[in-house]
Amino acid sequence: MVRPGAVVRILILCGLALTTLAFAKTNNNKTIVTYPSFAVSRPVADMPVELSMFPFQAMPEPGRSPNKPIGDGLAEDPALQKEPLGPLNIIKGVDFDGIASNGYAPSDSNMAVGPNDIVEVVNVLFQIFNKTGGSIAGPTNIQNLFSGLAGDCSSSTYGDPVVLYDRAADRWLISMIGSGSTISECIAVSKTNDPTGAYYLYGYSFGNNLNDYPKLGTWATATNSAYLASYDIFINFQSYGGADLCGLDRTKMLAGDKTAAQLCKMTPSSEFSYLPSDMDGPTPPADGTPGVFINHDNGTTNQLYLRTLALNFASGTATMSAATKITVSSFSDACHSSCVPELGGSSLDALGDLQMYRFAVRHFADHDRAVLNNTVLNSGTGAVR
Repeated sequence: MVRPGAVVRILILCGLALTTLAFAKTNNNKTIVTYPSFAVSRPVADMPVELSMFPFQAMPEPGRSPNKPIGDGLAEDPALQKEPLGPLNIIKGVDFDGIASNGYAPSDSNMAVGPNDIVEVVNVLFQIFNKTGGSIAGPTNIQNLFSGLAGDCSSSTYGDPVVLYDRAADRWLISMIGSGSTISECIAVSKTNDPTGAYYLYGYSFGNNLNDYPKLGTWATATNSAYLASYDIFINFQSYGGADLCGLDRTKMLAGDKTAAQLCKMTPSSEFSYLPSDMDGPTPPADGTPGVFINHDNGTTNQLYLRTLALNFASGTATMSAATKITVSSFSDACHSSCVPELGGSSLDALGDLQMYRFAVRHFADHDRAVLNNTVLNSGTGAVR
C-alpha cells in the first residue's frame, strides 16, 4: 500500500535466518480455531461489469493510537537515502489505467501479478487485466464474488481487500471484510490458475468483533502449508483487544475442502498491525519453518517486533513465539489520515501508525531476505522507510 508521491526508502533485513532463529515460546493464550462457511462461486467472467460509482460507506475507525499531525521544522530522517543507486537495466513496460477510487477513502488499492494476468482490488471493486493492459473481467463489486456464500460475506462489505498470486500453487486469492449480523473475513481461492474462473469461497466469522486491517501472505511449506493472516481485533467495534496472528489451512483451501481451519493466537493489546510473511520467488520455506510476523511502533521509536507462529492443522494448535525486538534507526510516525500533500492539491493517507503491506520474504540457497516498509516523518512531510 505504498502511496504515490512519497519519498520511498526500503528497510531490508538481510540474512534473517528464519529456519534457525531460536524464539522463546509463550503459551499464555489458547489457540483460537475457526471453521468456515463454504460455497463455490460462479465464474468471474460471468459477473456484471460495475461502471457506476458506489456510494461511500464509512468504515468505523476505532481508536488505535493518536492521530499524529505532521509538525513543522522536523529533522531529516536519519536513515534517508541521499544518493541514487546505479542505473537499472530495465525496459519500459505498458501504461494503462487501473480502477478509480470510486469515492472511497482510503482506496485500499493493491494488486497481484501472475504469468499472464494482473488482478487489482480497490476497496469494494476488483478487475482482471492481461499484461498489455486489456480488461478481461470486471470491474465488478467484490461482493458479487461472494454472493453465493451465505451470511456476512454476501450481505455487505467493509472493504480492506487483499489480492495474492500464490506462485507455488499457480492460484489466486481475493479477500475482504464482510458484515451482516456479525463480522467475517471472506476469502476466495481460485479453482484453477485462471483468475476469471470460479473460486472456492470461505467465510471465517469473528462474531461481534472487528477484524480490522486484515493482511494475508502465502507460506507454502511442505506440511502445515498456510495462508498467513493478521488482524487488529476491536472487541464489539470499540476497545482494542490485540492483534490476531493466524494461519489458514492452505492445502485444504486449494482443494475446496470446507473443513479448512483458521488457527489464531492473540498478542497483548500493546501490539497492533502486524504483517504476515509472504513468500517471493520459486523456493518455498523449509518444512517446519514457522510463519513470521512483524510490526513497528508499539510506543517505541526505534524498534520492530518480530513473532513467529508454528502451526499444526492436524491437532488444531498453534504456538506463538515471544516478541523479538529488532533495533533500527530512530523514527517518528507520520500522521494517520490525509496529511501528505501531493500534486493537484489533494493529500495522501500516511497511516503512520500502521505497517505498510507487504512483508515479502525470499529464500536463497544460503540466506533469506525480508523487505518491509512504514511511513515516517521527514523534514516536515511524510516518507516511506
